[in-house]
Amino acid sequence: MVKYFSSLFLFLFSLAVFGQNIETKVSVDTTDYLIGDFINLNINVNHPKAIEIFFPSIKDSLKKLELVSSLPVDRTEDEKNVFLTYKFVLAGYDSGAFIVPSFTIPYKTKNDTALQLVQTDSILLFIHTMDVDTTSEIMDIKQPLTIPLDWTFIIIVALAVIFAGIIGYYLIVKYMKKKKGTGEEIVIKKLPHEEALDSLNDLKEKKLWQKGFIKEYHTEITGIIRKYYEERFNLPALELTTSEVLDHLKNRAETQGIVDLTGSFLSNADMVKFAKYIPMDSINEEMMNQAEQIIGMTIPNSEIKGENDV
Repeated sequence: MVKYFSSLFLFLFSLAVFGQNIETKVSVDTTDYLIGDFINLNINVNHPKAIEIFFPSIKDSLKKLELVSSLPVDRTEDEKNVFLTYKFVLAGYDSGAFIVPSFTIPYKTKNDTALQLVQTDSILLFIHTMDVDTTSEIMDIKQPLTIPLDWTFIIIVALAVIFAGIIGYYLIVKYMKKKKGTGEEIVIKKLPHEEALDSLNDLKEKKLWQKGFIKEYHTEITGIIRKYYEERFNLPALELTTSEVLDHLKNRAETQGIVDLTGSFLSNADMVKFAKYIPMDSINEEMMNQAEQIIGMTIPNSEIKGENDV
């Protein structure tokens, strides 16, 4: 019966309705659809430029048909007329006969506030399920297909898994070692006199003055003693002149015994550094002796006692 009715209709349906010089035409792809097929609905509205169209929403008018989407409106015009094509995609999910209803399109002319109406045509559609041949023999359900093993692919995947495992193991071991190595270390800070004596021993090993670097030798040895004064007596000796250092030492009871020794020590170095004085070897050796003597005379008694106990 469905095939009989569908053969009575053409693939394109249209109706030209003339009202106030407005022409409408409705068309679809065909009148025969399967359930779920897309139905392309076009509504053409041609009107003079003096007319303004207010195209309505068609969703609520479709009833048993579903509006899938509304496509952009095509618009062209000539000197007198405007040609509009409203495009929609519909679908039906039940079998039977369905009607694309007539739509009422409001419009008005320029200089006229009153709305007028024009009607489109309706279209009869048939939606059905796929035909089943009941006369053919019933076939058994086919067994699932067996996909043959691709050994090349399996080997590649296995190697990738093994490689990833090796890399993961390496990263975990490295992380654990790093974590273990970042444990808080106990740092034993040297006492001021210990650090100064170690620096003097390092200076001896450099043999600067023996190699002709006399100014560098005197600069470095006085720097060691000045730094020792800063840490031992909280005295900014690295920033002070020789006379300023001596003034600070004179005002401290604990440094009275090294004032003259410090004066001789720093004065000899100043002559080399600023007056381009070239001292004899004995003076260079004496500078080291004086530096060690200054440190030895200023070690706190409590520290000397502690070292003797050890």
